[in-house]
Amino acid sequence: MSVYFTHPVRSPLEGSAFIDVSWHSTYSLLAVLAERKSPDRGMVFICHDEGELIADMCVERSHLAETISWHPERKILAIGWSSGEITTCNAYENEIFSVSSHHHSNVNIIRWSLTGNHIISADKSGLVLLWQIESKGELYSSPVHQTKVAGVVTHCVLLGADPK
Repeated sequence: MSVYFTHPVRSPLEGSAFIDVSWHSTYSLLAVLAERKSPDRGMVFICHDEGELIADMCVERSHLAETISWHPERKILAIGWSSGEITTCNAYENEIFSVSSHHHSNVNIIRWSLTGNHIISADKSGLVLLWQIESKGELYSSPVHQTKVAGVVTHCVLLGADPK
């Protein structure tokens, strides 16, 4: 799949395919989820509105990225990976943070609360976690809440104010 604004967007991962894109609702930023199957490589990168790559905002792993979600107000992107890792990218301060010890299967859902103070993540084993976020976008090392549901979580909606 090719992605275009007025200008083409090119993946820095040679031989990759674009899987998903997410446009920030406030800033002129596009997050692109790309993957290459042989060998498995996943990448998420951030571009300006002219398709130009933001140099320090490229995250590559030896596993595939599954889901991406922008903070509702700030330049922070959350990424869920097939390894169970969650990464947040602060595009304002060019910082990348990761947590990898809680999910043990593909993180297929990642969503921000309305205020952006929390993230909810779910994996394909049915584990749902609620995370609090520090000011720069880093997840606290332990989730605020967790629950296990039967089956795969396919959708998530956060309603109302942030959880207490």
